[in-house]
Amino acid sequence: MPAHPWEFGWTQVLTIIGFAITIAIAIGGFRTFGRWKRELIEERRVNIALDVLSIAHESKFVFARIRDPNGFEGEWKTMPIRDGENEIDRSRRGGPYAILVRLNNHADYFERVSRLQPKAIAVFGAKTEKAFERLNKAETFVRDAAMQLTWQLPVHPEKPTNENFETRMRLRGDLWAGFQKPDRVEVELSAFRSEIEAIFQSVIQRKFRVSGWF
Repeated sequence: MPAHPWEFGWTQVLTIIGFAITIAIAIGGFRTFGRWKRELIEERRVNIALDVLSIAHESKFVFARIRDPNGFEGEWKTMPIRDGENEIDRSRRGGPYAILVRLNNHADYFERVSRLQPKAIAVFGAKTEKAFERLNKAETFVRDAAMQLTWQLPVHPEKPTNENFETRMRLRGDLWAGFQKPDRVEVELSAFRSEIEAIFQSVIQRKFRVSGWF
């Protein structure tokens, strides 16, 4: 038997209090961890949003340089010469070839897009995927036009037709900014930037409002 009638009871009370404190600390720790995890996820969302917005705004300057109609002979001086090709015909292929050179010079931009795109889609969903499709379509229009006018279509068509003429005009419209209206490359790029702004700008503004920046 206990030496004091209250000895056993106080020991239990202290034990229960100890357990209660331990449980309270554990619950507080879990809540703190949960809050930290949510903050970490939100921070990553904001970082992705900033990167995507940067990519979108950068597209304006990248494609302006790529599609600049003012070409320089130095951009296509390394272009292989076709058998029997004269300098005039070679210079006509030179402009489209220069676009391929510029695309290659901006390969880093398109690589950054390809790395960022799956992350953005995974976090922000189908609307983001649709927006990036517009950017990819614009790049495909330009690259395909440059490839066709440089390598695939002859400088002088064997049988000139209205269809052939319209095809070449469409390709030149994709190749050079301002060559043809409407400019379907710029239409896709403008839509890409607008859709990205609609998706991601609110994420940034909400973060800064919560943080007291606004």
